[in-house]
Amino acid sequence: MKKIKKKLAWIMAAVIAAGTVPSLPSVWAKTAKDLEIVCFQELPEETLYQQVAYGTRKSSLDLPRYLYAGIREIDEDTENADAAANVTATASDAESSPATPSDATPSEADTGDWKRVRVRWVLNGSFSEQEEYDGEVPGIYVFDAELARDRYVLGDGELPQIEVEVLEKEEKIPEEEVPEEVLEEEVPESEALEIEGETEPFAWETTIDGVEITLAADPGVFPDDVEVLADRIAENQEDSGNARKAVQAALAASAAEGTPMVEIGEIWLFDICVRDGDGETVRPNQLAGSAVLTFTLTDIENDDTDDATEETILQLFSMERGGSEVKALSNQTFAHTVSTEADSFSLYPLVKLREASVPYVARIGDTGYQTVEAAVQSVADGEQITIEMTGDSEESAPLVIDGSRQVILDLAGYTLTGPEDACAIIVEGPDASLTLTDSSDERTGIVNGRAGGISTQDGGTFVMAGGAVGR
Repeated sequence: MKKIKKKLAWIMAAVIAAGTVPSLPSVWAKTAKDLEIVCFQELPEETLYQQVAYGTRKSSLDLPRYLYAGIREIDEDTENADAAANVTATASDAESSPATPSDATPSEADTGDWKRVRVRWVLNGSFSEQEEYDGEVPGIYVFDAELARDRYVLGDGELPQIEVEVLEKEEKIPEEEVPEEVLEEEVPESEALEIEGETEPFAWETTIDGVEITLAADPGVFPDDVEVLADRIAENQEDSGNARKAVQAALAASAAEGTPMVEIGEIWLFDICVRDGDGETVRPNQLAGSAVLTFTLTDIENDDTDDATEETILQLFSMERGGSEVKALSNQTFAHTVSTEADSFSLYPLVKLREASVPYVARIGDTGYQTVEAAVQSVADGEQITIEMTGDSEESAPLVIDGSRQVILDLAGYTLTGPEDACAIIVEGPDASLTLTDSSDERTGIVNGRAGGISTQDGGTFVMAGGAVGR
């Protein structure tokens, strides 16, 4: 794949390092509007141009959160004009000797004029081959740096651009192109600067409604000024309702795959985020180490399980704010505590489970049902739905498919037994239809109609595509 050609000029960085521009004045006593960025420290070549393996997440890319910038005081118009003339003259002299990463590294002598500024990286749709970054779509992705705060005025400093090439699925990164820092599993210099001097691990804890929440992280994972915010979302709020439905669907899907049936005994929905002193959301710096969230039940004596000898089953999920799906972060565990390594923060449904009294015998997608009749009744008029059986079922009433429902019933090797005094299935109406199938390898699925198998009434349609009907 042809790499996009780009020329990133860092002449100003070389000028500052060579000492051809007069010393920058002290900036510590100036307000934000009085400070101007005149140059940025050049990023290493391996950061500016990256080749990553297929499936690499955006959070794993080398997109530095901070850049080192040369700062100066905005002077009067006449002085600005003189400075601009000096910059122009010096820049022309420097064209014959472009800067290298080491040329632009701040030294101890000029650290008073260099400051670390926060940036965010935005995908440039004009140069990228996709509108959004996707590590499972090979191609070129170009990210532009933007100032995350308005603390400084962007003067002559040119914000950098990073090009990332996602390789094909079977293609490997040539070893000679892998940065030495990666081969040696060392922290890149830019990140080492960021965490220099931090020696204490991060620790935070709180207790909300009988649940102790802790966040522990290695030194350098979070900046010094972060604050952890945690709150439980009330049951009557929309996110809480969405979380309960999503967890129920996830549990049903697990049951269909052979996991023992469980039901929700109690659910907590926690909203957790980490912010810095400016109120900006902070994600863990995974290059510096790991961050671990732990949830522990503290009110064990008031356990609401039906059997006092029954052990608590606990499971943790995550859900995007405003989302409708959950992701399991832990397996179901017979314990009072669960943990997860966090690479970002969101909503966390913490669920106390109990063994289900009645197993699911059918499902539609990821939603399970305790009777096939309940699955049929959930089909809206006009819908075409596949109902897959997940266990043998003995129905107490006929399955009535009427209106304009179009049902595909996959027996999946199980037995559906009808009531003693009526047909097992009734298809009623000219727009109603039933297609019977059996996706099991053994083809042992059967409708056992003790008083009749399948009946069509008033023009209903029945198609036998698999399975068997018996008495």
